[in-house]
Amino acid sequence: MANVHGKDTIIERQVRSLLHKKGYRFRKHVAGLPGSPDIVLPKHQATIFVHGCFWHGHTGCRKSRLPTTRYAFWEEKRKANLERDARKISELINKGWRVAVVWQCILESSETLSTTMNTLENWLNSESKHCEIPDGMRHRRINSISHHIDSKVFTLPFILLYTEVSLVLASLVKRAVCIRASLRGLYSFASVGRQFWLPF
Repeated sequence: MANVHGKDTIIERQVRSLLHKKGYRFRKHVAGLPGSPDIVLPKHQATIFVHGCFWHGHTGCRKSRLPTTRYAFWEEKRKANLERDARKISELINKGWRVAVVWQCILESSETLSTTMNTLENWLNSESKHCEIPDGMRHRRINSISHHIDSKVFTLPFILLYTEVSLVLASLVKRAVCIRASLRGLYSFASVGRQFWLPF
């Protein structure tokens, strides 16, 4: 835990770099604002928090699962973080600032990173007061589906494969029985033919 930093994290620098490339100018960690937002864009009257999923309790995200050891301790710590975050966001909005929260998990692949920056840019140029990326409800649904798939990843394919193979084998056995019956019929017919028509 000693390596955990509250400011200038990798994901913060990543978002700042991409915003800068898009031509946005900003200040960082403005102490005079509630919560010292990670990124402040005065021109847009906007603030951005880049949150780590674990420390800030990203609802529905697998990265926010608490350790099983000292669970009560981590739960209390997480609860305090959530209450503080909610309070600071409320204070910022009451002061006339717009607030965006970008979660760590959405920044981990190039595809989602590009979509995230487009969403963030659209929000900056809108009049919306609050933005959360990814959207809370949608993210919970995606993670729920992902978790369900992960839990079945070793079971479901084998069940499907077993079922398919069983059906194929049953079909082959059925065909083999039919072919065998047909061959028996042909053999019997040939035997009768030899008995009555052939001289040897």
